[in-house]
Amino acid sequence: MTEKPQKRKNGMAAEIEKLAVSGHLSPPRWMSRPEKHDFHRVIEARKAVGNPVLRTEYELLVDHVECRSRLAALRTLLRRALRDAKDYAPSEKHAANLILQMNSTTSLSRRLARELGLSAATRIPEKPPAPSTPNRQDTET
Repeated sequence: MTEKPQKRKNGMAAEIEKLAVSGHLSPPRWMSRPEKHDFHRVIEARKAVGNPVLRTEYELLVDHVECRSRLAALRTLLRRALRDAKDYAPSEKHAANLILQMNSTTSLSRRLARELGLSAATRIPEKPPAPSTPNRQDTET
């Protein structure tokens, strides 16, 4: 019997398979330098609170970083569109569309952050501060 040759996996599936072998999460090659920096920042933040990013959360993390990058680009475009809207009426419509895109991108980013455990609602609670003794000032009369 002859064995069938295995198909080579491309794209994200290959990245995830590589992660399963190496155990190290690295950003995809197509990410820009600032996106890769944010990718590593999120991994370190999760490690710092004792909740490391799992391999199963890899795609979610990539989507979150890409969404935050897209939001920064939209903010830049919106500033430019609002500046141009003073002189050119169709820019007002363009600015309104950018605002809608920013709103939907922001909500997506927040949802992804919640799923990754990065938002305030899902943070691991810290130890409560030790109770302090109140300062007593004895007043003698």
